[in-house]
Amino acid sequence: MLDLFIEQIKLGFLDSLIMISLFDAVILIFLLNITATTTLAFVGTSSVHKRAHQTRNNNAKNTHIERKAIISGKNSNNLNLIRGEKHYNTENCPIIVAERLGVQPTKINASSKTWKRAWKIHKRLIPILHSTDSCKPSDSSLNIACMWWKSLSGNDKSSPVYDNKLAYDLLPSGWRNIIRLHKFYPRLHHGNVELRTAYLDNQICEIKYDRPTTTMIRLVCMGAGYDTRGVKMLERSIVDQVYELDLPDVVKAKQRLFQRLLKRRPWLQKEILSMPTLIPCDFNIISDVEKKLRTIFHDEQQTNDNDNDDNDDRINWHTIFVFEGVMIYLDDGIPSSLLNITSNVLKESNSDGSLCFADRLENIPIPEDGGGSYSSGKAELMNNGWQIMDWCPKPGLARHMGSASLSTVVHTLHDVR
Repeated sequence: MLDLFIEQIKLGFLDSLIMISLFDAVILIFLLNITATTTLAFVGTSSVHKRAHQTRNNNAKNTHIERKAIISGKNSNNLNLIRGEKHYNTENCPIIVAERLGVQPTKINASSKTWKRAWKIHKRLIPILHSTDSCKPSDSSLNIACMWWKSLSGNDKSSPVYDNKLAYDLLPSGWRNIIRLHKFYPRLHHGNVELRTAYLDNQICEIKYDRPTTTMIRLVCMGAGYDTRGVKMLERSIVDQVYELDLPDVVKAKQRLFQRLLKRRPWLQKEILSMPTLIPCDFNIISDVEKKLRTIFHDEQQTNDNDNDDNDDRINWHTIFVFEGVMIYLDDGIPSSLLNITSNVLKESNSDGSLCFADRLENIPIPEDGGGSYSSGKAELMNNGWQIMDWCPKPGLARHMGSASLSTVVHTLHDVR
């Protein structure tokens, strides 16, 4: 009860940030949280957070996360209500998912009202946080909110998604300093986004290290928004090439953000061969998506054709398609069509590939106890050319997390209509 009371005080206090200077806000938030932290010290740390802390330490010693599907448990005890437009119990308690990923779980005792209030306050603050931003990124489908949420976990050295302030360097000067107080932010929306970030990063790394060292890895991020995953994977030499597809306005804004990023991190131009290639695309226009994807693989084919006929000179590419929180904003039928198109372009080009997602797949009924069964997810992927490899649903709108390999069964676009 005390935890929840303190969170309510924090969230109510954030309303007043609009009326005071950034410096005063930072000082007051710091003092408020010092008081809250001292009080909680007498109450004691919850066993949930202790287990999560121990798990993070254990996972830091491992290079991979054990691959296994987490299917629904019978003892969820209704701890994990979906926070979004609709509220359902989800298959996996956030504690289970968090322990697997080594991430501190979200606040399981926070009410629906608390989650909604936190989002409303953040939404109200976004225009102020970017009031002096020279890049002025356009907002679409929570892109700006996610940029701030990912910066919170990216600045946390105890998090498996710590990025050495990479996401932080996309944020506007001055206002971004408030991210340094990440330890005092309640584990709500940014904690949920941290779950899917950790999952996708781990799956990409796992796919990478399952391939021969001679295989080149291409990352195609479908609806990347203002995410820095592509830059992070290039900087760490996890992938060799990155393409990011999103709406034209988002692509233009991200180009400006990348220019600022390179000024703040000039060494990136020396450490990586090239920044991610940004491609404007409207996912609700399937023909446009198909055309853009085929262009990527056509360029690869031309490169190989220009090489000698000797097979030793041909580049062996493995393409990983990533969907994160984009399908939930698309028209009916489009998510399934995108899954189908991505598998088809791989097969047409005789390329190898994988799929990683933290999103909302279609044709997966929501049962009484969760966000979608393993069998339904397996069927949806198989119908669109993918063979499920991992299934790990979580709380949130983008509740379906998993990975898949290219299926040998041939499907056409007609199959998903």
